[in-house]
Amino acid sequence: MAKLTQQELEAHLWGSANILRGKTAGQDYKTYILSLMFFKRLTERLRLRGKEMRQRPCRVFIMGQRTKWGGCSRLWNLSFNWRLVMAPPEVLDYIVVHELGHLAEPYHSTKFRLIVRSYCPNYDRHRRWLGEHEDLLMGREAASRDSGDGQHARPGANAWARQKAAGPAVQTRRVGPLAKGQ
Repeated sequence: MAKLTQQELEAHLWGSANILRGKTAGQDYKTYILSLMFFKRLTERLRLRGKEMRQRPCRVFIMGQRTKWGGCSRLWNLSFNWRLVMAPPEVLDYIVVHELGHLAEPYHSTKFRLIVRSYCPNYDRHRRWLGEHEDLLMGREAASRDSGDGQHARPGANAWARQKAAGPAVQTRRVGPLAKGQ
């Protein structure tokens, strides 16, 4: 049996997803298969980079966030957006380094940026790539980035940023241990 290339494997999986029938729609199968492919790539990168950075998350989640590429909880759990399977491997590597960096430094401080830069020297290029291709990866219309005056919105402007610019719809307040003076 001949060994399949990565492209042949992906084409085969996409084709299989199109012909599978059952209780779930074909698009859900595609998402499921892409998630499986992503899981393989992600665990490999997490294992290598985690060992290199001497960081180990408690749990790892693959999710379908609409506005984020990854996240790190205070419980040392990492989450990654399955849509990163469509990004180049070096971009996935940057996101892995970024989230593992949060295990050492939870905030986007100067120290955090130095950690990321030391393990991923071209992180700014990968960040730019994500910003430029965000709408495509997230399944949004590219035309929505056009502001109407011939100028395009800043690359990487996501739904959260657009919502923030529109102003809060509901007043919120902190509750729990983070609240001060309550």
